[in-house]
Amino acid sequence: MPSKELVSAVAKAIYEKRNGRGCKPWSYQTMSHQQPYLDDAQAAISTIRAALQVPTEGMKEAYFNRCRELGFTSHINATAAWSALLAASALGEQSDG
Repeated sequence: MPSKELVSAVAKAIYEKRNGRGCKPWSYQTMSHQQPYLDDAQAAISTIRAALQVPTEGMKEAYFNRCRELGFTSHINATAAWSALLAASALGEQSDG
């Protein structure tokens, strides 16, 4: 699950975009008013995360090119590296614990 901070930041951005300048600040909204925006943010983040799960061929090529530039002769699989990096990012499947 993405971090609460990321979900909140995306929800706030959606709220401000939909309501325009001069809208009541996000922090003044009740949880019941924030919830639809939080739900939309979670849906958007989940969609983006799903789209990023598997690196593109171009991303893998860039990874191997960079390894060669840095002189690495041994490296992990590009897909495994991408999965680890994505999991550790704000979009990752981390616990909010």
